[in-house]
Amino acid sequence: MNIKLSLISLMASMSLCASAISVTTTPGNLASQVGENIGETALTVKGEINAADFEFIANKMTLLTTLDLSDAVIVAYSGSPVLLGRTNYQANAIPEYALAGSKIQSITLPDGLQIIEDGAFSSTQLSSITIPESVKEIGLGAFSNCDELVEVVIPTTVGNLGSHAFIDCDKLTKISLGVSKINASTFARCKSLNNVSANSLIEIGESAFAGCTALESFTFAPTLKVIGNSAFQGSGLKSIDFTNTESLDAIGAWAFAQCSALTTVVMNNNTSKIGEGAFFDDASLVSFNMPLACTAVPSYIFKGNTSIDTTNMLTHNVTSIGKYALIDLNHITSFTLPNSLQYI
Repeated sequence: MNIKLSLISLMASMSLCASAISVTTTPGNLASQVGENIGETALTVKGEINAADFEFIANKMTLLTTLDLSDAVIVAYSGSPVLLGRTNYQANAIPEYALAGSKIQSITLPDGLQIIEDGAFSSTQLSSITIPESVKEIGLGAFSNCDELVEVVIPTTVGNLGSHAFIDCDKLTKISLGVSKINASTFARCKSLNNVSANSLIEIGESAFAGCTALESFTFAPTLKVIGNSAFQGSGLKSIDFTNTESLDAIGAWAFAQCSALTTVVMNNNTSKIGEGAFFDDASLVSFNMPLACTAVPSYIFKGNTSIDTTNMLTHNVTSIGKYALIDLNHITSFTLPNSLQYI
């Protein structure tokens, strides 16, 4: 029995070894170097490659799960249409949608890489990714729908993180990033995301963390100025503290709407603009203080919040109260309107 098991183990080991290939190539010649080994599951590439080589990997090496490009250099391409029918691709860039929908589970990127283009790894089986510090740009939807992706570290060198870059990454739990702006829907519906480190943010874009139900806390950077529409709508936030975010000027419409676990919001007094429905349907919200700089109570802001304490809801600077702003506050027996109020 032991001999039989040993033979099976040896055969399995030989099979795994046989599934890997390493090649050294020149631009556009990867196909000839791989030859008949297109059924391999692991590929190490050395030398120079271009967009035509990525097309070969995508269309011919369909069983590939591991790709090592650490010793490869991506050069510019100009010629016949490849991949999405483009005839020109820049150097030091993973072409757009190059490996989208492939079986890739692990990839090592070259140190000189500068750009990960739109959709480059969308809908792959990547479980983790190390992004080189040479990368300056991550395109739209670059890692969208990567259902197995768990953790990502985005270096401070990345100046542009595209919208929808990590949308619908169901298992993504932890991200660390040094960008100043998170674009629209970048991490939307990442339902396992519960750890975000972002200490240099100036702007959080529309729906950036919408639907992140596991996100119970978020440290807002002192540099933050703008929170976009629906930025945290439907998230799992339990409390919000803007005490140290004195630069925060604007909170967009529906920014924290439908956060069912949200109980406490501590505003700083410098925020002058709060969009309609910003805290709409936050049924557990109890504590909120209106910033002194905010003179308008926007429409729908507290609609559906049946437990909120109204003591600090209206400041002496409030001049207007929008439609449905305070509807459903059935627990209130008395309410004092400020002398500054001009419009309801």
